Amino acid sequence: MSFYVTLHCRVNDTPLKSSLGSEHSILRRQEKLQAEFAMSSRPPALRKFQVGWICALAIEVAAAKEMLDVNFGILSKQDSLDTNAYILGRIGEHHIVIASLPEGQYGTTSATTVAVNMMRTFSGSIRIGLMVGTGGGIPSVSHDIPLGDVVVGCPDGTCGGIIQYDLGKAVAGGKYHQTGSLNSPPRSLLNAVIHMKATEYTDYLSYNGYVQKAIKRNSKTRQTFSRPDPRNDRLFEVDYEHPPNATTCDNCLPEEEKARNTRREATPQVHYGIIASGNTVIKHGATRGALYRETGALCFEMETAGLIMDFPCIVIRGICDYADSHKNKNWQGYASLVAAAYPKELLSYIPVGQVSQEKVLRDVCSEIVHEIKDVNKSLEKAYLQHERHHNEQRRTALTKEQQECHQAFKTSTYE
Repeated sequence: MSFYVTLHCRVNDTPLKSSLGSEHSILRRQEKLQAEFAMSSRPPALRKFQVGWICALAIEVAAAKEMLDVNFGILSKQDSLDTNAYILGRIGEHHIVIASLPEGQYGTTSATTVAVNMMRTFSGSIRIGLMVGTGGGIPSVSHDIPLGDVVVGCPDGTCGGIIQYDLGKAVAGGKYHQTGSLNSPPRSLLNAVIHMKATEYTDYLSYNGYVQKAIKRNSKTRQTFSRPDPRNDRLFEVDYEHPPNATTCDNCLPEEEKARNTRREATPQVHYGIIASGNTVIKHGATRGALYRETGALCFEMETAGLIMDFPCIVIRGICDYADSHKNKNWQGYASLVAAAYPKELLSYIPVGQVSQEKVLRDVCSEIVHEIKDVNKSLEKAYLQHERHHNEQRRTALTKEQQECHQAFKTSTYE
């Protein structure tokens, strides 16, 4: 309305003899601008959406929405078997699909269901994925990870960046032994990580600016996403349990806190390495320490292990607790926002054309299906060979017994 009034005033300022022509010209310009605005806010065809962004919690979805340059809103039409709810948007030149786990459902199976549903509607377009949200940090001497920092799952040694900590097996001495490995993130995302890490050596990264802009947007975002008082970031000794029935750590003993170095800047830092994923909630300091010693993981989460085999993605976690009995939700909003800000900057290092070179989700899943079929064929072949060998042994044994029986009859007094 204000735009129209401004145009109307300019028309009234023109000479009377040319006012009619000018008014028509201005109205045409107004209609053109309105049409351009409508086109810019209208989502493009589904085939344009190449990036899938999956969250577990509503607050993580809210943080993801804050990072969109353009929010196209909720997808109104999708595959009839797809039960996901989607938010469409754009970051830079990349078109994004945001989906979340259903309310109250967590774990690797739920994440897999979301990815499978996404494949139904966007099977011909999604090429790379982002699994973004919060996680439980595992501070160590080599990685002092305070609340509000970010952990990015990246290959480390023989590990692709994600291990499923409840899929391994216990060996002698109660130690953890990993029984399998999960896929690494797509090459385009790993290349972007390298460029982003290189930039950090000489320049300040932009993601903290995205965080501050989102926090200051209005009173609700300040309330939801503001950084808590650093004095509430308390890391306790692994064997010190939270007092029973206590809702806060106000009465937890200060002498049980671990001494840590104070940072000069409050800017969140990014750590790269292994992320431990599973269906079991970790709320025990000693268990956290034991799993770190066996896996070298930097944080825990509960979705990705069921996702990354079928959904080529990178995992990004904002640290909101220490996976011990003292965990609470005080840092959940800020950690969600910090985690969402990282991929916004990461995508700026990836040309759209490079994403287009990645395989579409449909083809990746088809390859996995073929691999599973090949494995099943191999298992079936091995089973048949085993059965054949077993039957031959039985026939051989039976023939030997018959020969012995026949020999016994030959040497008997009956004959």
